[in-house]
Amino acid sequence: MEGLTITIGSLSRLLVRAGNLLSGISCEIKGLGPPAVSTGERTVFMSWDVGPHHLEVEVETGKPSEWFYRNRVTGELAGETFEDTCWMSYFERLAQ
Repeated sequence: MEGLTITIGSLSRLLVRAGNLLSGISCEIKGLGPPAVSTGERTVFMSWDVGPHHLEVEVETGKPSEWFYRNRVTGELAGETFEDTCWMSYFERLAQ
């Protein structure tokens, strides 16, 4: 396939990483609904919107997975990689 810059193996690893991350989040945060999902050539993007809470997760080939949170009412913003353990408190807001 001409112009394809990602291999089937690296695409498979990306999808497995995204699936494992989503599975882990779903196990930790009971009541969290399914995300909206989109994919790019080297990324899987997931987002949740519940009331004022907006949360995004990006899994990208060759980079740590990242998350972003925004409260549309208060204007609160947060985000980091999943190596930072504070992510769970933001996900819990979506399940309330």
